[in-house]
Amino acid sequence: MKTNKNRYRIIGVMAMLMLLIHFNSFGQKVDKSDSNYTSIKLIARATSDSVVLRWAPTAAGGWAIANTLGYRVERLTVEDGMDITAKAYKAVVQQPIKPMPLDAWMQYAGPNNKFSAIAAQALYGKLFVPNPLKSDSLINLRNAADELSNRYSFALFAADNDPITANALGLRYVDKDVSVNMRYIYRVYVATTTREMAFDTAYVMVETLPSKGVDPPVGFDFRSGDGSIQLVWPNSLNSDFIGFYLYRSDDGGKSFKLRNQVPIVYAQGGGQEPTENILYIDTATINYKVYSYRLVGITPFGELSNPSEIKAFSRDLTPPPAPVLNKPKQIAPGKIKLTWEYKSQPSDLKGFVVSQSNSANNNYRFITAKPLAKNAKEYIVDLGDEFEAYLMVAAVDTAGNLGFSFPVLATLTETPVPMPPQDVTGKIDKSGRVILSWKPVSSKNIIGYRVYRANDPSHEFIAVSGNIHPDTVFVDSISLNTLSRNIYYRVAAVNSRYQYSEQSPILRLRRPDSNPPAPAVISDFSVTDKSVTLNWYCSPSSDVAIQRVLRRTENDSQWTVIDSLKPGLGKYVDLKVVPKTTYYYSLVSVDSSGNVSKMANTIAARPYDTGKRESVKQFTARYNKQSKSVTLKWQYTANQPAGYWFVLYRKTNDYDFVELKGLKPEVNEFVDSSPVKGSNIYGITVMTADGGQSEMTIQKIDIPE
Repeated sequence: MKTNKNRYRIIGVMAMLMLLIHFNSFGQKVDKSDSNYTSIKLIARATSDSVVLRWAPTAAGGWAIANTLGYRVERLTVEDGMDITAKAYKAVVQQPIKPMPLDAWMQYAGPNNKFSAIAAQALYGKLFVPNPLKSDSLINLRNAADELSNRYSFALFAADNDPITANALGLRYVDKDVSVNMRYIYRVYVATTTREMAFDTAYVMVETLPSKGVDPPVGFDFRSGDGSIQLVWPNSLNSDFIGFYLYRSDDGGKSFKLRNQVPIVYAQGGGQEPTENILYIDTATINYKVYSYRLVGITPFGELSNPSEIKAFSRDLTPPPAPVLNKPKQIAPGKIKLTWEYKSQPSDLKGFVVSQSNSANNNYRFITAKPLAKNAKEYIVDLGDEFEAYLMVAAVDTAGNLGFSFPVLATLTETPVPMPPQDVTGKIDKSGRVILSWKPVSSKNIIGYRVYRANDPSHEFIAVSGNIHPDTVFVDSISLNTLSRNIYYRVAAVNSRYQYSEQSPILRLRRPDSNPPAPAVISDFSVTDKSVTLNWYCSPSSDVAIQRVLRRTENDSQWTVIDSLKPGLGKYVDLKVVPKTTYYYSLVSVDSSGNVSKMANTIAARPYDTGKRESVKQFTARYNKQSKSVTLKWQYTANQPAGYWFVLYRKTNDYDFVELKGLKPEVNEFVDSSPVKGSNIYGITVMTADGGQSEMTIQKIDIPE
């Protein structure tokens, strides 16, 4: 069950830490390995005006002893920053809480409380074990253990279902002296220590918040039966409930009656896997009448949840009588006439359906698109390319129930020849192994295929193997040392009557070539500052599929494929070069079988350096009237492999350019504090460490008189 967060918000992360620290520091010191050790489980439900506590020992023996000693209940109010000590706990009730005496119990609970009666019998009823108990009697010892365990289980069951019973058993307390939006820690322990049993102390932390009713059970659903309804709900999603009440309405939800006097509980035997769902079967239903059901959960505090409601119905699941089939008859090629007898016709009969399979016991499929008429007694079955099939006829009623006949085998006296295989493909590896494959023929009576081979398409095709091959993949082995470059295959399908289809279209496969092609010959080359152009005579071999251009530098030990070209091309331009770097070129030819030729002759090429470098693109000049100076700015984004710097020039009036300043590459601004009145032309060039130089970029500015 998805519990209301405000109602059951008990322990947060910080509260857990505080509780663990407190427990370790101030709890009763007990040896948990002691066979006489018993722990106490404590849970709580908090609202804005009260806190309900429920507890119980985890063992029957501990419960019996604690009943005589009683329980103490203490509380601590949690405040921010406080120190938690053992003395901080205050008793919420002064005397130990014990089960009520029988006389007071009956007066408190009343004579009609069935759970109180169960608990009173468990606590005060006559002993089952003979008295006095003989210690040497194993049967008496076993009976005593079973007796106490049963009393303990029934008492806790009654306490879980009824708050009055839990109070009478001394296993419940309601603290009404609380304030809203406060946090409290409660502890419960056995009032007096005893040598017979060691008990621990149970703790729980709560926060008093406004609350709503308990959320209803989730996943409530039904399954229709014939004259019954199975009501199911998931066990794991409703684990916060200890039991359930089920109500039914026969008048459309106007009134509901309880279906179970005792709560429905989840019971699991020892060693059994937990079941996924809880199941209740209502056997008193009328088919197709709609009933309303309500499911109410019971919390461990004896509180009832809000109801979860569904509508459900039972339905007719009884199949009609089955038809009796006659012997099938072939009336035409591929056509079977199926007839049947049907003497007792029920009132809710809707008609008949026919099903077909290649197996007598399974894999039947309906071959009638809709039910045949109620008075139908025959049906024509088209077996197509099948020569036999199992057939059944089922009577179907208005509820969809089917009454199937016994199957009969229908066999054709003449069967059609299967279709030839399609999409035959294959390949040959360098060892001469051939792998063929094709699409399976759709006829269900196909038992396999025959593969045929020839060295010439005009010759007779000979079967490769004497056996029928059951698969659509076939492996063959051929010789590669032959003058015939090609080999040819065909495939035929065979059905269970050993009828052969026509052979498939011819598949031509080329034997792999193990001889590499002749190498190409590089005839000449040319270089510029940005490229190397190669020219060559292509390989004379006719089966060349690709040409690979190879390159390396004088510092490289391995060749690199820089491009792959189609056969017949005899020229290549390499644009990814660096000036003044020596490159070595060659190429290889690869045929259609993957054989690689020897390398062509190697040539060395060295692109030259023109010395011209990229110039400055953005160059500005601004005159400042206040300082009477000129500010020059520029941007340079070119990537120079060698070191570089900037050189500024100035030309005034009719004089030539004179060098003004040399600047480092990280500088992109210069202030000329002594410009000449009149016309000033500024220029900037890039100088590189390897002797290169860019063109000058100029900017003109007039200085006022």
